[in-house]
This record gives sequence, C-alpha cells and structure tokens, in this order.
Amino acid sequence: MKSGWNSGLRARGFWARLISAILLLAGTTAAGQSWKWTIEQVDASGNTSAIFLTTDPEGDVHASYANDQQGIMYAFRPAGASRWFTMPVEKIGYATFTRVAVDSKENPHICYTAAGKMKYAALIDSNWQIQQINPGSGTIAYSCSVGVAPDGTPQVTWYQERTANDLNYLHFKYAILQDGRWLAKTIDFDAQTGKWHQMLLDSAGHPHIVYDAFVKGETRYAYSEGNTWKISRVDSRELGNGTNWNVGMGNSLALDDHGNAYITYYHSDGLYYARQTGTSWSIVKVDDVAPLGGWLGYRSSLVLNSRGFPRISYEDAGVLKFAFWDGTKWNTQVLVGAMAGSPFLFSSMTIDSAGTVYVGYRDPADGSLKVAVGVQTTVPLSASSKKP
Repeated sequence: MKSGWNSGLRARGFWARLISAILLLAGTTAAGQSWKWTIEQVDASGNTSAIFLTTDPEGDVHASYANDQQGIMYAFRPAGASRWFTMPVEKIGYATFTRVAVDSKENPHICYTAAGKMKYAALIDSNWQIQQINPGSGTIAYSCSVGVAPDGTPQVTWYQERTANDLNYLHFKYAILQDGRWLAKTIDFDAQTGKWHQMLLDSAGHPHIVYDAFVKGETRYAYSEGNTWKISRVDSRELGNGTNWNVGMGNSLALDDHGNAYITYYHSDGLYYARQTGTSWSIVKVDDVAPLGGWLGYRSSLVLNSRGFPRISYEDAGVLKFAFWDGTKWNTQVLVGAMAGSPFLFSSMTIDSAGTVYVGYRDPADGSLKVAVGVQTTVPLSASSKKP
C-alpha cells in the first residue's frame, strides 16, 4: 500500500509543507531527561478539527481529521521523513469526530460522525470505500472508534444520541463487519453511557472500550472475548465527595502487550490515570486542570512506550500539556500555551516503536493542523524504576 500511496500522492501533488520550530516548554522535567520538540504543519487551509493520529509497525504516521472546507481528510507521514501527504476522503458538512486505524497491510480505516450519521471509510486499491453505519437509526454524534482485527475484520463504535423517532437514546453502540453486514449491539443500557469513549483491539482482535457513565459519574471499562461483554467500574463519583459530575470525560485507552488496560480521564479538578491490576484499578492524579466544560473541553490521549511507561497529552482550559512518567515520578510540560482564538485544540497523540511521540492539534492562532514531534533524551533508568 505504501509505495503506491507515495507515488500516487507525488503524481497528484498532495503534500503538506513542513514548518520546523523549537517548542517552548514549561513545567517540570526529570533530572537527566529532556524532550526535543519540532512542529510540523499538516494542513494550512484552516478550520481543522477532530484530529486523530496513529502509527503502523514501520513507524509511518497516519492521521484523520475534519476540515470545514474540504470535509474528512486523511494524512500520511512516511517513517524517517518530515513531509505530510494529505488526501480527501469525503466532502461532507461539519464533522463532530473522527478516528483512524491501520490494518496488517498498513491500509487506513477511518470512522467519522457528521451530519447526524456514522460513516466508515477504508482505503482499498487507492480508492476510498465508504459506508454509512446503521442508516435510518436516528441521530449519531460525538465519539466514534475503529479497529481492525489481525484477520482484517473491522470493528466500530459510535454514540447514538437519538432514535429514528427523535427520542433520546444516549448510549454508545458497537458493530463488527461479518459476511458483508454490520452486526450492531448496545453494550451498556445504563443512563447516558459512552458520549466520551474509545475502543482498541488487542493482538487477538478482541475489543476493549473505555467510556463514561455521565449520570452516575463513572469511568467504565468493557471488553469482550466472544459473544459476551464484561464491564467493570474504574472510578466513580461515589469514591469522592459526591459532587464530581465529570468523572470519565475526555477519556483515552492504551493496552500493553498482555492486553492489560491503562486509562486517562478527567475529574472536575484534574486529569487522572488508572492502571489495571488484576480485577482492580490503581488510580493516581497526574495534574490539576481546569477544563473548559462542554463536550469539546475534555480531551486526553494516552500511549505507552516500550517499557510500558505512559505518555499523556491533554488539554487544560485552552492549554495543551504533555505528561510523562520517568520511572519514579510524573513530569509535565506545556506544549501550546493559551492563545487568542478558539480554545479547543482537538488534540490527539500517538507513539512509534522508537518512543517518538506525535501530538496533533488545531493551532488556535490560525486554525491550521499541526503536529508536535517529541524525542526524549534520557539517561539510563535504574533498576528501581517502575510503572506508576
């Protein structure tokens, strides 16, 4: 796929110019550790939003995003390069959300919610094959996710806001493509579940999902190894003072090589990190934050490096931050400070096998899509270093 993609893009002239700059960093860093950052521009046309990044095993970076003028877009950055190639997926009205995943052949698969619909697109033989998921079911909005199992079977999730009769539904749904048909089900029928959610597939193709239960003020985690789903409560308003309505918003999920789950999410006063330990969860507060509120005001993105150490990008009242665990403590940095313009940055992060992180965001100054590329310089970790 990659060679054909590159040659096709060169022939059509699809490429994004590179802007290199040193990022001003604030906050604390671990002694002997630092990060070198450069900024790359993916799309300069402005009014971009709903960004999501991922990497493939070769270190190529893939991005899906929404552009108010061109619709749903796909961007590709070859490993070892600094040039971004962009390609339109579908000319469509304002999109709420998008995510991208790659299959074993490095072909991109994209989900997006736009105009009350849920759509799925796959790049096959240099052409986008687009399907509407669950047509006629009512209004679909907010989060979606996509994943592709090792056998090539795609799986998707989305938030069903209203029914075909225009009544509240307010649950997320999961579907798998089998024999050319999408088989859909609702995982959790509790009150208002999954407006914020993310799905990842493990190495066996089993789905894992983190999501919020807004009415009860909970972060929940679900996974399936077949026809049944197991749901657990990660964190809850009941465990605090009973007034925190924001537990679970802006969540993100990472899986280690053994399928263990790691989760980031917001409370009203901070960003939290949860690590699965058997049947229980170890929870720590990473940073004090002041979210802007609303659905757009909560956005975190979690990845693990080769040692299983977490790296988190997250938004704090219009400021884009980066946190990392160095083996003994959490460290935080400011990637993008508060600027005039829209405070919503629509950020997302991914990591490659070398530990380089890529943080995509909407530049509030001009609406362009940029990616901060971070490389860590690290002294050898001691044997006592551990996961948080």
